[in-house]
Amino acid sequence: MIGLDKRVAAIFDRVQAEEALRKKTLCCLCGEIAQRNGRRKARQWRPVAVCAALLVCLLCGGYWQNLYFTPSAYIDLDINPSVELTVNSLGRVIASGAYNEEGEEILQRVNLRHAKYNKAVESLLAEMDAAGYFSADTLLSVTVQAGQKEEEDTMLASLEMTIEQCSKTHHYDTITDVFAVTEEVRRCAHEKQVSPAKYLAIQQLLAVDGDADFESCAQHSVHELQRLAQEGRNGKEESGTGGHGHGRQGGHHH
Repeated sequence: MIGLDKRVAAIFDRVQAEEALRKKTLCCLCGEIAQRNGRRKARQWRPVAVCAALLVCLLCGGYWQNLYFTPSAYIDLDINPSVELTVNSLGRVIASGAYNEEGEEILQRVNLRHAKYNKAVESLLAEMDAAGYFSADTLLSVTVQAGQKEEEDTMLASLEMTIEQCSKTHHYDTITDVFAVTEEVRRCAHEKQVSPAKYLAIQQLLAVDGDADFESCAQHSVHELQRLAQEGRNGKEESGTGGHGHGRQGGHHH
């Protein structure tokens, strides 16, 4: 009996061991299946994640490009070469143009695109000085038109400092007039294909000289137009008519 009991016990132990092995094997198989399913799902989601990342990049890139190339302010310089700079909200030049042939020649000699607006003005003034446009009786008119008053004031102050520094660096002594204009003045000036400063100067002259016409006035410099307007006002005062010229309509000095 004792031998039989031992054999039965041995068989029972083997069955228990095989059952434990089966359980362990089953757990391993379930783990491997779960791991493979996880890798399969990860592979399935990977293209979706890549596409989502690309979409975000495209949207951000499009927004940034639209922000960068949206005009925020305009700077016009008129001394005889007359040029305009289009500036974005980051203070970078995104476009430039000329009102006359002299301005086109100046722009062909400088690269202003993407430059900070004050650095662009420095480059323009240096080229104008090298071309001999500055003299003691020369008037440099600089106008700013911006959508926000704070931005406008900041640009006016920065431009005044830039012009003053350039004058000291290049040793030229010229009259400067830096002021802001309204969007309406800039629009009217563009319709007449002149700078805002010249447009306002012509309006001054037309107010005191009934024989003058816009086209002939546009051939003069801003400084000449202001001098003629002043002479016209002086003549009216001397003749006793009491006529008074209009100020810079739509613009204010800084």
